[in-house]
Amino acid sequence: MEALLQKIDFDKTLDKMIFLGDYLDCDNGSFEVFREIVELKHTMGQRCVLLLGNHDWFFLNAQNPEVFEIWEENGFRATRASYICYDIELRFDNTERRKCI
Repeated sequence: MEALLQKIDFDKTLDKMIFLGDYLDCDNGSFEVFREIVELKHTMGQRCVLLLGNHDWFFLNAQNPEVFEIWEENGFRATRASYICYDIELRFDNTERRKCI
């Protein structure tokens, strides 16, 4: 993502960025993408708008077994693999929910 921002001469101090959602489940790089987006949001504040996509909604609601079942068939494995690379455990049960970032 950083290479793309450089290519378009994006200025984090002046420009506005609108993300359209589905930050997760894209491939095994989901964790890196999410981390970069969070860093941009922190740096840019209100000039960085984050919309919620359906895959992001699955992540946020994965404690619901029905939601988790749908997510499992639609991208969970890629997201899980990207978090495992950083030795971060994703748990979606009623006993514990760990903050991953």
